[in-house]
Formats: sequence, structure tokens, C-alpha cells
Amino acid sequence: MALPAGSADQAGLGSDATGLVDQLTTAVAGGRAVQTSLVSVYLTDDGRVLAGAVPVTALVAAAK
Repeated sequence: MALPAGSADQAGLGSDATGLVDQLTTAVAGGRAVQTSLVSVYLTDDGRVLAGAVPVTALVAAAK
């Protein structure tokens, strides 16, 4: 399933949501990422989300 960037209703999130994402993720080229021992998640600046049992660098490369 894919949603166009900006199509999710963010009206109820408030300014705390951005701070929470910044605290939970690390800035990487072209977006933000979180990595655990099981999975990596890459949130691109254009709104795509990539996830997998691979290093963040593999997700960044796949997003190009």
C-alpha cells in the first residue's frame, strides 16, 4: 500500500510529534532512520517509508 506524500491527516499530531520523531530517529542522507537488532526503518524526506532486516545504508541505497 502506498500513500502519496502529504496525504496523511496530521492535524491532530501537534508540535510534539516532530520532537518525538527527532528523539527516536537519527538523521541520515535524505531522511531519518531508526535501527534495532532486528529491523531498520528509513523515513525519506519525500514521505516514503522503507523497512527491512538490513542495515540503514541498504535502505538509503534502495531509496535512490
